[in-house]
Amino acid sequence: MQTVASQCPNCNGTLIYQPDQRLFVCEYCQSSFSDSELIHPSRPSGQNAESVHTLSRNAGMPGYTCPNCGAGVVCDDTAATAYCYYCKSPVVLEQRVSGAMEPEKIVPFSIGKEKAAAQFRKLLRSKWFAPSKFHSKSQFESLTGVYLPHWVSDCDVAGRIVADANQFRTWRSGDTEFTEISTCRLFREGNAQISGLCRLASSKVDQALVEAVGPFDMAQGQPFSPAYLSGFQAQIRDLEFGVLRPELEQRAKDELEQRLAESCSSHGALTRRETALSVLSLRGRYMLLPVWLLTCRKGSKIYRFAINGQTGKACGEVPLSRWKLFLASFLVFCGTFILIWQTLGGGL
Repeated sequence: MQTVASQCPNCNGTLIYQPDQRLFVCEYCQSSFSDSELIHPSRPSGQNAESVHTLSRNAGMPGYTCPNCGAGVVCDDTAATAYCYYCKSPVVLEQRVSGAMEPEKIVPFSIGKEKAAAQFRKLLRSKWFAPSKFHSKSQFESLTGVYLPHWVSDCDVAGRIVADANQFRTWRSGDTEFTEISTCRLFREGNAQISGLCRLASSKVDQALVEAVGPFDMAQGQPFSPAYLSGFQAQIRDLEFGVLRPELEQRAKDELEQRLAESCSSHGALTRRETALSVLSLRGRYMLLPVWLLTCRKGSKIYRFAINGQTGKACGEVPLSRWKLFLASFLVFCGTFILIWQTLGGGL
């Protein structure tokens, strides 16, 4: 196995990808490089690569050797990146993102940690009764940028629907109201290519939370390079395309059915009589997509938040602060009492 750390051509320091600048920046000499300026070999060689000796297992978690200082690095079995606890260098577990596990593309982070924190504050401001501790600086420091594995699919689907459309016309003559119901049978059929169907390929991350911060602009995807992972965490897939294929096919069918139904909507209320949908082809691409993740604890309950690392869209459940809720209720009560007292002319 091998680990690799992206190194500065000028000083051999560690390069970190900075989303806000869209540059790779050396944390030692502060040199910066664009995608086109920096050449990333698909396989590390020479001084950019170090042989890795597997360390003794710790609670079932595999260990590796840091290519910068030689210290042991321990990581989860689905992690593609790690930080050395001694020299603090980010390292990429190269074998986990190569061969059959190499993503086809990666959508780089375009929002840095500060902007992600600002989006989280914006979310909290819309939640008046959020606990004050959620606004603390320590909460924002725990924001973590993670590349999450996804299957992104393009699907060719065909189908037809048969529906009855009912139109109603009502009028009144004298004291009598009349209603006329007109019914016609509609036939719709067609083919469509549904692009960008996206499904999280990890069973360890909350799928609903990640989907809530979508969509991602897949057109911004770049050919995969391990250099983009430097400075971020990354997960590898543990759900294969074959497992998720039925779900993706159903999403494509639902999309076509909705389009066919919308083409009938101008004819009135629909009663579906027949639906026939079939998938002609489905192509899957393995990609890494950027998400900022934040976990907060209140009492014994854990609250999770996600922020789209490309668009800044934020989502998550915010708990209620009891004392804020009590204070607001008390102020409403006092305001209502004063209003009633003034309405009654100051007397009871």
